[in-house]
Amino acid sequence: MLLFKNELNQYFDYKVFLDVSGTEILKRGKQRDVPKFGLGILQKYRERYIPVYHRYLEIDKPITSAHMVIDNNNIEDPIILKK
Repeated sequence: MLLFKNELNQYFDYKVFLDVSGTEILKRGKQRDVPKFGLGILQKYRERYIPVYHRYLEIDKPITSAHMVIDNNNIEDPIILKK
């Protein structure tokens, strides 16, 4: 999830970034992880994972550095935003 950090960009030939909102991250985490780890995992998403993801977007700007950006909020109908 945090792969395209500025200090690693030189090691990639082509970067595809899947853009997903915090709401969708939480929804998918609930479906995927609650059965395995229980409801407590959602607290980690809200307090740790999603805030770290938003900070990553602000600091490393993976959308700007990616060669291709895909809006993947609707997993059944992804939209290419940048080619």
